[in-house]
Parts: sequence; C-alpha cells; structure tokens
Amino acid sequence: MNAVNSGFKERVVTTFRAMKLDCDLHPDELTIPVHQQGRAIARLRPVHVNVAPQEITLLMEWRNQNREAFFSWFVATAQGTRDWLKEQILSREDRILFFVETLDGVPLGHIGLTSFDFSSKTCEIDNVLRGRDEFIKGGMSAALQALINWVFIYLGANSVYLRVLAGNRHAVDFYKSSGLRIVRRVPLRRVEEGNIIRWVEADNESASACENYALYLERSNDGNCAKESETGEE
Repeated sequence: MNAVNSGFKERVVTTFRAMKLDCDLHPDELTIPVHQQGRAIARLRPVHVNVAPQEITLLMEWRNQNREAFFSWFVATAQGTRDWLKEQILSREDRILFFVETLDGVPLGHIGLTSFDFSSKTCEIDNVLRGRDEFIKGGMSAALQALINWVFIYLGANSVYLRVLAGNRHAVDFYKSSGLRIVRRVPLRRVEEGNIIRWVEADNESASACENYALYLERSNDGNCAKESETGEE
C-alpha cells in the first residue's frame, strides 16, 4: 500500500479550507480564472460557508431540472440542499464545489472535486452541470479545462477521473472533447429507497442482470495541461 503523500494532502486540505472560509474576503486570490482564446471570460468561485440563500435555490433548481444526469434521482428541496452543502461539501476536507460564473458574478453552472486519493495523487471531478444556457458559449468547456489545469499545476495531482451514466451521450462526448478518455465500463443496478432511486455498481452476481452502465473517464498529467478551451460548445 502506498503511503499518503503528506505534501500533496496538506496543499489540498489547506487550499480547500481557505477557499471555503475566506473566499468572500479574498475573492481575487481564492477564485480560479477561466480563459477562452487568450482572454478571461469567467471564474470558478468556491461555494463557501456564507453561501447566499439564492444560490442554494439555484443549486436546488438546477438539480431538479437535470435529475437524470446524476447517479441518485430524487426531488431536491431547499433544506435538503442546505444540509447537503453543510455535510457533504463544506465539512469534508477533500471535497469542494465551485460556481462557474461570469466576470460580473452571474452563476451559469457548477463543477466540483471530490474523493482525493492522497497516496496516488488522484481525484474525481464531479457535479459538472450547466444551469443556464444564455451565458458564455463554450463556458463549461473552458471551466472544465481551467479546473483540470489548476488541479495539475497548482495542486500537483497526477490524474483526474470522472464518472458518467453511459446513456448520457452528450456528456460523454463533451468529456472526450476535453481530453478525457474512457478507461472503464461498469455495470449498475437500480436501488429504490422510498422516493430516491440510486444507480450503484453491481457486484459480480448481479452484473449479468444490470440495468445501466457507468463510464469512467480519465486524464493524466502529462505536463501539457495549459491548453485553453477554443471550442464554442457547452
């Protein structure tokens, strides 16, 4: 078993802590610029402890509008979203969520990082979602590229990966166009818990009767990660 890379872990944990606690005090230092064709078009602003009520509402509405893009299907509420932010984002040292927003502060989507492996220096990109279509053509492509560059250059990760439902072809094509490659196809089984439907990885015994698949996509830090988004997609 590989030992935890203490330097990498310390950088991730201290950076995320500062972003969650002090972003509203030092926005220029604790946001990530997003560039497209050589100019700044947006930024990644961390969701922090002083998250505004209207932003919680946005997260709730976007989740409900895009339910089938996630691995858990349910009707989000304001209180449930608030609890999720507190328990699953703000309280975890290895997880963070960013609003993708215009330079004048209008959120158009969100994107996050989670599940850091501090020994192998890897992490998962999650919660990639465009909530508004009317702002910045190609903005989510540029945001994803900016986040990957930051994870590789600033945090020093070796690779990133993400998971997506195989039937979400639009998302799969979007990720592939951003330089991620499919490395694994995993069978899923449907689990119903009251009003919640979850897609969970199937064990060997139930894999033959699976109802869905997850695709794992990955991108490694090959030292050539400064490419900006030049597309007009997403």
